[in-house]
Amino acid sequence: MSVTAPWRIALCAGAFSACVAVAPVSVGLAGLIAVAVCVVIAVVFAELRTVTALVALVACVLGTWRGLGAATVDRGPASVAGHLGNGALVLRGTVGDAGVPGREDTIVVDVRDLATQAGAWRVSGAVVVEPRTAVAVLPGDIVDVQTNSLRAPPQRPGSLSAVALERVGVTAIATAAQVTVLVQGGPAPARVAQRLRRLLAAAVARALPEPAATLLLGVAFGIHGRLAGVVRTPLQDAGLIHIVAVSGLKVVMVAGLIQSLARLRGWSRRRRTVATLATIGAYVVLSGAGAAALRSSLMVSAGLLLSRDGRRPHSFALLGLCAGVLLAVEPAVATDVGFQLSFLGTAGILLLASPIADRLPGPRLLVEPFAVTVAAQLATTPITAGTFGVLSLVGPFANALVLPLLPLVIVAGGAGALLSTVAPALGWAPLEMAALVCRVILAIAQGASALPFAAIAVQLWPSAWTLAELGAGGAGALAWYLHDRWLPFRAGSVAIGVTVALVAGVVSTWAAVAATGHALRVTVLDVGNGVAVLIRAPGGGLVLVDGGSDGAALLTALGRVLSPLDRHLDAVVLTATDRSTSAGIPSLIGHYDVGSLLVSQPLPPALQTAATLMAGTGTRVVAAGASPWTVGGTSVRCIASGPLPAAPCVLQLTDGHATALVTGTLPQLAQDEIAGVAGTQLRADLLVAPVTSAPSAALIGVVHPQLVAVPAKRAPPGLAGFGLEVALTGRDSDIEYVAVASGGFTTNAG
Repeated sequence: MSVTAPWRIALCAGAFSACVAVAPVSVGLAGLIAVAVCVVIAVVFAELRTVTALVALVACVLGTWRGLGAATVDRGPASVAGHLGNGALVLRGTVGDAGVPGREDTIVVDVRDLATQAGAWRVSGAVVVEPRTAVAVLPGDIVDVQTNSLRAPPQRPGSLSAVALERVGVTAIATAAQVTVLVQGGPAPARVAQRLRRLLAAAVARALPEPAATLLLGVAFGIHGRLAGVVRTPLQDAGLIHIVAVSGLKVVMVAGLIQSLARLRGWSRRRRTVATLATIGAYVVLSGAGAAALRSSLMVSAGLLLSRDGRRPHSFALLGLCAGVLLAVEPAVATDVGFQLSFLGTAGILLLASPIADRLPGPRLLVEPFAVTVAAQLATTPITAGTFGVLSLVGPFANALVLPLLPLVIVAGGAGALLSTVAPALGWAPLEMAALVCRVILAIAQGASALPFAAIAVQLWPSAWTLAELGAGGAGALAWYLHDRWLPFRAGSVAIGVTVALVAGVVSTWAAVAATGHALRVTVLDVGNGVAVLIRAPGGGLVLVDGGSDGAALLTALGRVLSPLDRHLDAVVLTATDRSTSAGIPSLIGHYDVGSLLVSQPLPPALQTAATLMAGTGTRVVAAGASPWTVGGTSVRCIASGPLPAAPCVLQLTDGHATALVTGTLPQLAQDEIAGVAGTQLRADLLVAPVTSAPSAALIGVVHPQLVAVPAKRAPPGLAGFGLEVALTGRDSDIEYVAVASGGFTTNAG
């Protein structure tokens, strides 16, 4: 095998993996990846360019096909997703092998039968069940689940977010459900692993107090429990939250420990390999077989098997092949945060850890963990920022102190927990030792997180920034490689690499932003109870229509759809002043600058106080009039059944291609009055229905919408009779509508 052969394998495997991941989002982006890979092949490789390029193109095509094949979610009656928000129902299914990390109080049920008052269906799909009371179930058990409603997983980051649940095939959440076990499942590895996890958790809980018990279980076995906020927040802010999951680092540690013990006993290479493979396999199954653990176990296993002849396998080729295998088997794993962090972090470590460590003074025991953490953090910044909303600036320093302590917790805690399941007295000493180390780790996290500017909170990491970093990193590394190859002067290589990286970052950001187009976008926000609609004008203006009933929910929703740099709203419009439309508006103070506050009715005292405070920061508070005004190329006007500003209104907006009508909380009588007064002037392609009542037949008749968005958990009675395409925030979370040049809107729910 030639020197460049492993790099060819790595590049083609990486191209396949990247196309599987991005194809569901954009086929065009998958095409750009194919072009970029061919350019790299043409520039870097001196021989077999054509053959390598053809193989890479085939890999991209196969990856795109595999990604698209797994991207669709059936929302028909034969799918669980087709019954979201439809009221009380009964589900029957099998408890799944995979649970939800970090939520031991939930159950994943693979549903096969669904019944409502309207009928019964044979369905497919998985549901996360939050039981009303604790229930003892194991994988393979057949259960009945009674719930008042199914809701869609939220888009906001968290253990029960849509992204986190997609990997295990979950499309709905059943809350406050009554679970009844009908038939217990037979013997299976998943049941054995779950029983062992419960035995270990019970043994540790008996021996140690909180939070040491939960922290030890997470560090040693990846068994997730409920960490109190006073524990979880310092770990997160200090960049140490990863230690409570089974990461690739821990799998490598376990493999290294087994190899060392086997060498001490004088075992042959074959016996060492078999023992190591068996141990890491059991460890991964016990931990729940997360994406990071699977990746690491595949790499370690392949490395052990391929190194039996004394040659060390190529790390990047192994990484690319492992990613390709996992994605080929299960494309949905691309959305798993653990998968993303694991592969990007490993790539960053392989590429940057050694160069960083070589340039740092100090003892290697501290320098190497610091370098590894910096390398991994640079590579995973887009994922950690976008998923957890926090960027830890003290993470490298905290990890340099904590990583050397983890083997002590894994060995002492693991041994103590296993011994305690047999005889608690035998496990007491090692468990106490591991608990002491856990307390030291927690003290380090608390001290690091208490430092000024320890962490930066971000509401959302835009995809443009992710593309910028990845594009910058790839271009910079390629420029460094080429310059170092042709003009081997290290300082010059670094300078050129950094320069190209900056240019590529700017170009990538511009391309990503430009790719969003210059179309009118109407986003109906999921703010729980209430209505809030964000309008993004083609010219760049931002208008918020109403603010819902919960200020915290409003800020969270805006954080999901706006970048951290978007802190200015050109206008806030209140279609009414009741709680469902306006109670969340005061929360904007201190978080967003507001150009104008337009009100359709006299403000109550609480809102008047908020308006006065906003006026003190430069906000113009004006009465909404009947005359239209323009924001970023979008015409906006209030239409009311009575004189403004004394009556509630509906808001109509258009960019010349598409028209939307936001009705706030307008009651049916007022809807009929407006329909009679304005008539066909209310015509719109999109109707944002009232949050407190169903749209009246008179209003539907004059608006004649193609699409209807309902800012509620379930559709109001009678709406289904109109035969319209209806989206619910309670089912689809935030719903974005994009105007198209041919007229009307296209929807992007959830």
